Amino acid sequence: MRIVHFSLTPLAGMPVRLAAALRRHGGLDARLVDATRFGLFGQDVVFDETPDLAVALAEAADVICLHNYLGLASTAFAPIDFAALARRGAAVLRQFHSTPELVAGTMGIPTAALLADPLPSLVIAQYPERLYPRAMVVPNFVPEDEDAYRPAAGPPDVDVFFSHTKTVGAFEDRWNTKAAPEVTALLADLHRRQGVTADIATGVPLAEALGRKRRARLVVDDLVSGSYHLTGLEGLSMAKPVLSYLDGRCLELLAAFAGTAKCPFVNVRLEDAGPALLALHADPLAATDIGALGREWLVEHWSAASRVAYYVDAYERLLRDPALVSRQPEFSLDGPGRRFFAVALPEAMHEARKTAALRAALLPPPYASGRNFFPWRISRKSHFAAFTPPPELAFRDAGLADLKYYQHLLAWHVLSASLPEGARVLEIGGGDSPLGRVLAKRFDYTNLDPLAGAGNGPTGPAAAPPGRLVRAALGDFSPQLADRSFDAVVSVSALEHVPEDPAVWRGLADDLSRLGRPGSFHLHLFDVVARPDGPWTSGFLPYLLSLLGRRDELTPFAGLEGDPDWHFLGKAAYDRNWRPVTGQPFDAFGRAFSWNLFFTAEELPPPCEDAAHATVTLLGADAAASLALPIILVRKKLPAIRLVTPSLDQAAFLPAALDSVLSQGYPALEYVVHDGGSTDGSAAIVRRASRHLHSWRSGPDGGHYPAVAAGFAGTGAPILGWLNADDLLHPLALMKVADTFLADPGSQWITGRPTAFDASGRVTWVRPDLPDWSPDVFYKGDFRAFIQQESTFFRRELWEAAGAGFCNDFRLAGDFDLWLRFFKLARLRTVDRLLGGYRRHGSNRAVLGRDRYLAEVRASLDRHQPFFDARKKHP
Repeated sequence: MRIVHFSLTPLAGMPVRLAAALRRHGGLDARLVDATRFGLFGQDVVFDETPDLAVALAEAADVICLHNYLGLASTAFAPIDFAALARRGAAVLRQFHSTPELVAGTMGIPTAALLADPLPSLVIAQYPERLYPRAMVVPNFVPEDEDAYRPAAGPPDVDVFFSHTKTVGAFEDRWNTKAAPEVTALLADLHRRQGVTADIATGVPLAEALGRKRRARLVVDDLVSGSYHLTGLEGLSMAKPVLSYLDGRCLELLAAFAGTAKCPFVNVRLEDAGPALLALHADPLAATDIGALGREWLVEHWSAASRVAYYVDAYERLLRDPALVSRQPEFSLDGPGRRFFAVALPEAMHEARKTAALRAALLPPPYASGRNFFPWRISRKSHFAAFTPPPELAFRDAGLADLKYYQHLLAWHVLSASLPEGARVLEIGGGDSPLGRVLAKRFDYTNLDPLAGAGNGPTGPAAAPPGRLVRAALGDFSPQLADRSFDAVVSVSALEHVPEDPAVWRGLADDLSRLGRPGSFHLHLFDVVARPDGPWTSGFLPYLLSLLGRRDELTPFAGLEGDPDWHFLGKAAYDRNWRPVTGQPFDAFGRAFSWNLFFTAEELPPPCEDAAHATVTLLGADAAASLALPIILVRKKLPAIRLVTPSLDQAAFLPAALDSVLSQGYPALEYVVHDGGSTDGSAAIVRRASRHLHSWRSGPDGGHYPAVAAGFAGTGAPILGWLNADDLLHPLALMKVADTFLADPGSQWITGRPTAFDASGRVTWVRPDLPDWSPDVFYKGDFRAFIQQESTFFRRELWEAAGAGFCNDFRLAGDFDLWLRFFKLARLRTVDRLLGGYRRHGSNRAVLGRDRYLAEVRASLDRHQPFFDARKKHP
């Protein structure tokens, strides 16, 4: 039998392991065709590289298996036409590994259409099984008899191994989560309290992950969803105790396929995992014995050879009669009783856990600072569980409620829990809303509103306006509002309607800064939109965040698209309330949601000077412009970037520099750190971060620039750059770099808008103009500013063409000399983006050795002057 599998994604390496097992244990001619090269898992045939081979395999196949996101109408492997192959006699079936919502959403079809597809299908015997009632159930497995999956010979190097592919919170997704943030926090807490060591792997090749797992004492799998994953089976194969939570349905499937009721997993939930881990940590003999029993169970009841038989049986059934590939009677979901135990009961228990966890995580007001408000930053469905609204704010049909329904509930939740009755509350742009009426019953309420119709608001006062109405606008500095007279200042869907003018924003911020009493707080709820063509937000929001020193909170909206907890204005509510104003269909307009900004009066700076205002404006503009980057780059293959950090005795600044790079989240980063033999603990700092680095070393070297050159050596990355250990990258800098080079393939080297940080890492300066750099600037004797090395990135081909090294004559100005050599070959492109910044702390090499630096600059200019003079004569 010739069977060919097709897959768009690696699916944790299961398709490639399945094809190999079918060849080895099933005696089948089994192949796997992947759409592209993934990099982390082994592969067989890669369609992008050998399409002709893929076509030939498909044409000759007896059975074609389409994994997860593929159907008969899929064109990802064109010219392969799966429907035509089926008509010509190939037996085609699907295999599902994820939930119907995720699969259908990725394919762009309704979930109901996916479930109604008559194509025969298989589904893995884990959580998704209960969601595909017609699919035949088959078990996942690992090749337990291969060396990489056998127990390690020596003692463990680390206590706990945990791996994940996505940083999705415990209850942010029903299946596609391993509670990475919560498990990471738990392991960090156990390390602090009991010295438990952990190895957390993400985004590493399977072979590396398996090697690291073999060196651990315990393995943590999925503690939330109610199902194990392949990583749990790998841990059992290696004779490790595996902590995983299996609900009743998953235990039923496990027992049925294993032929025994014994459960090899340490079956605990996230809520109980801490004590279980500590108990196993304290009793290594018990841990060893539990691991051995798990391995024994796997070999006897769940071997790859025995699991493959289920797949061979499914394929043979398909060839005899496709109707035979259907749900096994023993796993049937027919009947309300079966569905209750398999689906309804586990879901009810999961929802109860979710509600309890969210109530614990969403700390009730009051809040000491805006940073404490982070769980409430964007509108989420789970927030409603915390709200106890008065009757006036209830809405009979939340599906038809405007976004203000959520915003009013949140505002009431914060204000009512934070302030005593009679406190002075100012609402900006309150109009005639139900929120104002309930606030006026409890507080000394003032509404600051010119009633000018902004944002489709009222143009005149209500017959009986609640509280006190001041007909003026924020920024008017109304004398009716005394300075420092309010306990809270709040706005709901008001401040996004201000003009897109930095001068106006400055006035608004200055007016806000005078209104709150010491100890008061602000809550401003902005409407923002995740549009199909990119995100939209009022420029005043990023301006305010930058003024507060919190621009890093303005993260791209793209990550919200797959978040089931994200609360946005639904279609029915949009069509009822917004479409008459916008005139656009729901899908064309995008998803409107609430961005919730909280800060205390003390956190809002007083009115700033002109230079500081200009800096804040530019920081905010850069943050706003960066919102669309992930949307842009997801459509393109990201270029690898090799970034090098040379360091010598920079322990005071090195952690921040490393964090500024590693927090970029750039998936194609090769980060290399070369420490020159520091004696201040720098090597230990780098060692702690080593699992996230491409490579590192510590020891005497040839100095600063030779360390950079050594870091570039041997890389195939098309883009290079370096960051000194006392400098910093701006948020999303590497995404901006990649986007710039992708948008302009002709650019050979780029530099961003120059910036500077103080010793604490706060941005203190952003150059107001964009310099047009050329050698002429320096040949004219203008040494007031230099090309900022932290913001400069270049193509590897340019580096190699310029000699692939630094001149040893310039120990301080090696960068300047390199730029002159680059200028001989290509024009420098200056981009209006914040990439990196120079940190001023008083002991910088260039500051302490400025005279020597300038002397080397002049020497370099003299050396290259004949070339540039000749170019002017013969351009």
